[in-house]
Amino acid sequence: MVSRPFFSGKRVLVIGGSRGIGRALALHLAHRGATVCIAARSQADLADGKAALDAISSAPHGAVELDVSRPAAMPAARDLILDHLGGLDVLVCGSGYARAAAFLDTDPDEFGRLMAVNYLGHVHAVRCFAPLMARQGSGDICLLSSLVACLPIYGYSAYAASKGAIAVFAESLRQEMKLHGVRV
Repeated sequence: MVSRPFFSGKRVLVIGGSRGIGRALALHLAHRGATVCIAARSQADLADGKAALDAISSAPHGAVELDVSRPAAMPAARDLILDHLGGLDVLVCGSGYARAAAFLDTDPDEFGRLMAVNYLGHVHAVRCFAPLMARQGSGDICLLSSLVACLPIYGYSAYAASKGAIAVFAESLRQEMKLHGVRV
């Protein structure tokens, strides 16, 4: 008997999938047989990421422009993503960025910007796609945080707080979504 890779046939959205860890994950999932749609802010990075996905397999991979810090943009992006994938099995929230600076040197507004992208961006995405997963009674939600959420280091007070919020959110969300057959 030939075993099928776990992600074979899965429809996966990787938010923040055009660069860095998100891109590496999107490519890995495509190699494992998933149909992947990436979402990010940069149109150029999205085009490059989609080309890399298309080079892996003939699956109808996609790319959608999305700024997760703008909740009003989520429904239109969701509709494009769902039209493209035909549904959703796995949601990966990997959007984020880091700014290194000592607390006293950090612009106070930077705390809000980091929370808006790193933490609230995950919240907006989950609020947008979790109802679908709850209705279908299945799915996986993966929220990417950072080691600094558990082991903060000098110069990352704003970043660590935004990533720590993701970790706590994920723990709470796991308890709630389990009731709907959705893993977090």
